[in-house]
Amino acid sequence: MSVNDLIDIIESNGCRFDFPIVTTGGQASNEWFIQLKSDVTGKQFCTTQTHDAELLGIVMVLAREMGHYPDLCTAWEHIVKTTKVFEPDKEKHGFYSELYGLYRELRATVSKYFSK
Repeated sequence: MSVNDLIDIIESNGCRFDFPIVTTGGQASNEWFIQLKSDVTGKQFCTTQTHDAELLGIVMVLAREMGHYPDLCTAWEHIVKTTKVFEPDKEKHGFYSELYGLYRELRATVSKYFSK
């Protein structure tokens, strides 16, 4: 639910997810968990040719700085290869959306005990 919360915050600040969200690190090898994130958020998620996204990011920045690509989006298109896309299950997303409302209420209620 916290991933969904973060996506809501990002989107409320004017950003949009018009493309699959890349899953990286150790969790990128757990397809069940990636599918769960897709179902909960209603967004596409994907994996890439490497789970170490930091390395791909460094390669893209260096390639752009060396003049191989005009911008990072172009570098991304040429360097990063999507290996699998996870589509949200609409029925499960509806169920999780109801739970998300409860999560937000609970978070609002308990957050006052953790803020200064």
